[in-house]
Amino acid sequence: MLAYNTVQGVLIGYVVAVIPLCFRMIQCFNQAKQSSGKFFGHIQMWNFFKNGASFTTSTLSFLNKFHPQLLTAYICSSIISTLAAYYWDLVD
Repeated sequence: MLAYNTVQGVLIGYVVAVIPLCFRMIQCFNQAKQSSGKFFGHIQMWNFFKNGASFTTSTLSFLNKFHPQLLTAYICSSIISTLAAYYWDLVD
């Protein structure tokens, strides 16, 4: 089992990573709703899901510290998240 200080450090790192992602997802949702009145089909929907993929990767990274069997899911999520961010940078 991981030491308390290690768990605390991992938890703080996780929280620091996901708070900006949560705010960005809320911002994307609000931008879509305010500009067109709908979320689905708006360009910001894709940005929302890109940030959601990063949130999932951060969560799997955190959980992988305690459940090593999640390594494959974490690697797959990391690849998907990176490709989504790269594609978004090309499109935007």
